[in-house]
Order: sequence, then C-alpha cells, then structure tokens
Amino acid sequence: MEKPALGRLMGHGLVVLAGVTPSDASHALGLLDTWDATAAEKALMLFARRRTGAGARLAKNGTALARQIVDQLTAQTVDCLLAAGFADDDREWADPGVLAQHPLSIAGLDRHDGVVKLRMSLGVPVIGLRASAPTYYGAVGHRLGTQMI
Repeated sequence: MEKPALGRLMGHGLVVLAGVTPSDASHALGLLDTWDATAAEKALMLFARRRTGAGARLAKNGTALARQIVDQLTAQTVDCLLAAGFADDDREWADPGVLAQHPLSIAGLDRHDGVVKLRMSLGVPVIGLRASAPTYYGAVGHRLGTQMI
C-alpha cells in the first residue's frame, strides 16, 4: 500500500510536522514576550483552522485557540495539584485522582453558593518553578485558593 503524499514528503525530510505549545499561546495572548509573538499567532491561526473528528474547526481563530490552550493547562495543573494535595493530606482519601475530579470538588473550587455553599482550597502554598510559573500559576493559585510562590 502506498503512503499518502504527506507521509512520503516527511520520509524524504522535505516536510516537518509542527505543533503549538502553551508558550506559543502565551506569546499570542501577550503573556510572554521572549520570542516572536507574530510567528506564534500565525501558527495558532493555522492550527485553529484544523477540523475535529466531527468536522468542526478547533477554534474560531488563533486567539480563541490560544485561550483554550492556556485554560486547559490551568485546569490540568489545578487537577494535578489537587490530587497531590489529597494524596499528601493527613486524612486517608480514597483515590485522590478521582476525588480531585469529583463534582463536589469542582463545585468547591467554583465556590458554589446556592442552598449548599461549598469552598475548597489547598491548605499550603504552591511553589512554581521555571519560566512558566509567573505566566500560568497566578490563575492556578486563584482557582485553588492558595498562595503561589
């Protein structure tokens, strides 16, 4: 069976596949300025045009895709830190990873304020490392109700 044309071009080293990163998204959103934001914006614009399995575009434009990427990074970081918090807590919580994604945990992080009022936060500060810490961890700390260092 013959390879598709793109696969053949890649095999000959004439085409290279590329992707976008959270750093590209941050540059496009003006959160970082360590490299060419215009290149990041163009890459995000192209990737936003890609289609999902259902045929819909990934995003309406590059800026929307950049926001989705940063929001996803924030959500996954919150999830990991909350699961780690449950795992390290003095109480023996069953399955910290599942508990971090439980609807009551999400409602607590959302600071639900209905007939039932829920609040959840980490009881310790979080130390952010590397260059991305100041860019992303402010939103993470806010969501977790804790100080980011």
